[in-house]
Parts: sequence; structure tokens; C-alpha cells
Amino acid sequence: EAEALLTPESVTPAVVFMSSDQAPSGQIICAGAGVFAAAQVVESPGKLLGLDAAAEDVAANWEEISDLTEAKPLGMGFEQSAKFFALHNLKR
Repeated sequence: EAEALLTPESVTPAVVFMSSDQAPSGQIICAGAGVFAAAQVVESPGKLLGLDAAAEDVAANWEEISDLTEAKPLGMGFEQSAKFFALHNLKR
């Protein structure tokens, strides 16, 4: 039954809309089985561990690193880089 619902035709309206002049920029759409939903990539505030961080440091700080309580959406890839540079510069 799932295979019959998840056809190319079930996502075509989303593809056509997102290819049109009316489509919003920087958005993600999910489609299938006649259902359409917006999706968003979010990122936690981050934790500066330093350039010499080891896997053990990531493991020890995972709870804070993975806390999405204050997560923010990323509209463009450079937003992530800009945040990382800002966190790194706070250390100086």
C-alpha cells in the first residue's frame, strides 16, 4: 500500500510549485501520499571545544551540543559558518 501512495505523481505538485515564480526562496518542502509539509534545518547554539578537541571532548559535551532548546533555523549555509567564526572569536 505504501508503494502505491508514494509515487512520482504524488510529489509532482510540490515540484511544480517550488519551480515556479511564486515559490519562496530558501524553503524545503516534503511531499508524498498527497501530503505536503514544510521542513526546516535547525541547529543548536553550539559549544566551542577548540581546535584541539578530541572525540572524547565531543562525547563529554554531547548533552549541551545536542540540546535543541534554543535551536535556530539556518536559511543559508553561510549562516552556520558565520556562527562558528563568531563562537571561535569569543575565545580570543
